[in-house]
Amino acid sequence: MNEEGGRAEQALQGMFENAAKALQYHREAGAGWRDDEKTVDAILRRIGNLGEAAKRMPVARRGLGGPTTNGSRGARSSACATV
Repeated sequence: MNEEGGRAEQALQGMFENAAKALQYHREAGAGWRDDEKTVDAILRRIGNLGEAAKRMPVARRGLGGPTTNGSRGARSSACATV
């Protein structure tokens, strides 16, 4: 595997791990997860980490689509802020 493929693999792994953790926290907290500040913080942190891992995807840096290539820089971050 070349260097770029290795970076992509690491980024994908980070995305999957953070998504799985966020879902695990949600599942463990149950229906009242929104009422538990620590659970909400943990889930949002994992979603943020997932976004950071996505930024490390080599194809994302080439401008192959997505919100950062059409002049709406920061749309991913503001989307997380509305959760």
